[in-house]
Amino acid sequence: LEEGEIRKYEYLDHTADVQFHSWGDTLEEAFEQMVVCMFSYITDLHTVETTGSNTVEVSGHDMESLLYNYMDEFLFQFCTEGFVARRVEIVSFDREAFTISARGYGEKFQVRAACISDQYSLHTECMQLAVGARSMLAAC
Repeated sequence: LEEGEIRKYEYLDHTADVQFHSWGDTLEEAFEQMVVCMFSYITDLHTVETTGSNTVEVSGHDMESLLYNYMDEFLFQFCTEGFVARRVEIVSFDREAFTISARGYGEKFQVRAACISDQYSLHTECMQLAVGARSMLAAC
């Protein structure tokens, strides 16, 4: 881990799939951690350098669709541009309009970073959000 990096996520068992579980002191932090969790499942993030950045701007009609669209846009950038985010920063988060602007820091996927999984798709049926003293997200 780079200085200041904290991992607040885990993988949970799910029938024929994997479920990502992230948390944070704020909903923004939980969203940031969710994308890092997804990329850490795809590849070993210890081999990814933060030499570049990509911006993601998405909206949804509720919080679950916002989470899905947010993750899907980062996944789309990976599939089309090869960009892997090792760290994510929420630039703006509007909970009433359901919009997010985020910046991912990482690099284009390199051969030195082994691809742990080559199956990439998101499912909406297991999206869950819990906002309280700590924010927690789950997706698969």
